[in-house]
Amino acid sequence: MNDRAEPDAGASILHLEDDPADRELIRETLGGEGISLDLVQVDTREEFLAALEREDVAIVLSDFALPTFDGVSALQLVQERKPNLPFIFVSGTLGEEAAIESLRRGATDYVLKQRLSRLGPAVRRALEDVAVRRTRLEAAESAANRQRFLNAMLESLDAGIVACDAAGVLTMFNRAAREILGLAGAAIPPEKWAEHYSLYHADGKRLLEKEELPLYRALCGERVRDVEVLIRRRDGQSRSALVS
Repeated sequence: MNDRAEPDAGASILHLEDDPADRELIRETLGGEGISLDLVQVDTREEFLAALEREDVAIVLSDFALPTFDGVSALQLVQERKPNLPFIFVSGTLGEEAAIESLRRGATDYVLKQRLSRLGPAVRRALEDVAVRRTRLEAAESAANRQRFLNAMLESLDAGIVACDAAGVLTMFNRAAREILGLAGAAIPPEKWAEHYSLYHADGKRLLEKEELPLYRALCGERVRDVEVLIRRRDGQSRSALVS
């Protein structure tokens, strides 16, 4: 049984390498690891730029030094055009200092040609990291879309809706709540709710204490229903509201 994540079918590897023997060796190495992605092999800047525009390119493998081009310049082009595309140096001349500098510049990894046994795992790891980031981004976008839909729905209601987080800090006021209170929402703690929004007992004689505030009582786990509150707005109007 093979539990390794497989690269997407139809994806390709952009391979910058001028040595035909090394090209074939890297192809065989990846094939031996079960990575059968199409290798788009180039050895000039012009060919590299043209191949980089392909939608199916999932990762770049690059030698460090070529006769008319170099891996550092290739990395810079990738950073400018497709910054999320994994980039792995595969070189026989990459010293420790140059390797560290390549990672600092944004390379995903580096593999020495003398140790090609690392290439398959490095490619898989890079592709898996991209897949994880993509999944997280899609989840975040989906959550943001759901939140926008919820906010739009709440804004359309005629009933005032107010919410707070677990720490008791106000986090949401819909349109109706703003109209009733005469103020926009403010990220303030429960101790300041009554004073800030002029929340009084129904008889209007005194401000509500924190423990008497309907929202705070609900936050503490109490079931709150039809509590009458008098709101003395800053524009001079007073409004009664039933809070549940």
